[in-house]
Amino acid sequence: MKKTIVVSALALLIVAGCAYVPINPPLTHPSDLKTGYRWATTTIPKRTSNTLVILTFSGGGTRAAGLSYGVLKQLDATPMPDQRKLLDYVDVISSVSGGSFASMDYGMRGRQMLADFESKFLQVPVQKMLIHEAFFNPKNVLKLLFDPNFHRIDVATQVYADVLFGTATYDTLLQQQRANDRPFIIANATELEIGSRFEWTQDQFDPICSDMSPIAVAHAVAASSDFPVALPPVILKKYDASTCKYQTPSWLPIARENDAYNNPLRPRYATELEAYLDPQRTFLHTLDGGIADNIGLRGPLHALVSTDAFVQPQDEGRLTGMTFMPMISHAPGIRAIDRVLVIVVNAGASGGVKIDNTSREPKLPVVLGGVIGAPMDNYSFDSQQLLIQTFVPRIRTGVRYYPVMISFPMLRDKNLRDIVNNVGTSFDALTNEQLSGLKQAADVLVHQDPCFQQFIRDVNAQPTPPGSPICSSAPPLP
Repeated sequence: MKKTIVVSALALLIVAGCAYVPINPPLTHPSDLKTGYRWATTTIPKRTSNTLVILTFSGGGTRAAGLSYGVLKQLDATPMPDQRKLLDYVDVISSVSGGSFASMDYGMRGRQMLADFESKFLQVPVQKMLIHEAFFNPKNVLKLLFDPNFHRIDVATQVYADVLFGTATYDTLLQQQRANDRPFIIANATELEIGSRFEWTQDQFDPICSDMSPIAVAHAVAASSDFPVALPPVILKKYDASTCKYQTPSWLPIARENDAYNNPLRPRYATELEAYLDPQRTFLHTLDGGIADNIGLRGPLHALVSTDAFVQPQDEGRLTGMTFMPMISHAPGIRAIDRVLVIVVNAGASGGVKIDNTSREPKLPVVLGGVIGAPMDNYSFDSQQLLIQTFVPRIRTGVRYYPVMISFPMLRDKNLRDIVNNVGTSFDALTNEQLSGLKQAADVLVHQDPCFQQFIRDVNAQPTPPGSPICSSAPPLP
């Protein structure tokens, strides 16, 4: 007994004396668009397909993960003219919170994920595991009390690694992408003080002179799903720009001088970059990506309308940050895109009346949920509207655009709508009924969408039946 007490006391002294060690190491060489996990280093810009396919997966716990998984299954069941599946054409998956579990696991394991994601994650009591590991595992309790490098979010990271991701790093993810020509996975978090999206890609890590290659992908998923208050932020070290001789992109001063009214999004993007470069900012505090963009759409939308990126182009502009503009404009020597399919998977619920049937004062959790959820839902709606408004005027450009909206309010079957709306946003295990409902909802929502229907007709050179619903940005071909 005395020996146990002595060992415990020594352990306490050891962890108490530890200094803070950041999870992200410095980038000790100049930023190079040929290295690291980024758009330019993947196989995707060199693909021969003239169809660009982008998926965005929203937040919403296991509900979002299940709906995203269901959509992946539907794309894998959709044949293309070359005998491959539509899933093989997916170029980018941009995800938030619960959706990041599905996107990252698919990026790591490809179709194997479709075979066992239900048993490995969706029907596993991850929420109970989080509580047990944080409050009832003596080793973790000890570390939480005395180790400055260990917080509740690190407990979550450990659980996510045990359940899905193991020791995989971003270098592993890049190797898997190159070896199997898989999509580029963007896990989105939110930088708390700046209030901006934080994309877990090397393009985002370049301005803070950090190398993300050795970082575990479980850290990124934890940051993407790091719900405020319940969990503390994932803290990243911001290194001085001289560490990697970071070169500010040439568009930055132009955006500051001329674009305040011509293109307000550009100076906002410049403000975010300058905030990351501020020498007084030595750390970044990242939380759930849903705070800044709960459907993961803003990053891909920016890449569809702008060539601006946080990294300076190299090799006469052929290597750039993530921008689709050169491909859409058929720039010489670049993959040419004639069709753009964007599938927005939004697992936001539209529940029934819960507090408006009484005059009683709502409880604090309900009020907090409304304060957090209402702005997220409104911003998500605005993002979807902006996507459609961006696509419709491009009808005459020669490029066909297909915005596909997957969301529960579009379900016509009330019983099915009630089932999926009543699935919580925690990481509780899904019941058989909930899992079946989410998969059925994915099936119905994908195939009833008029823009998805028009896309399938176009790639197969099929005529549009009279009376078919119209996709406003891709009307029937003459």
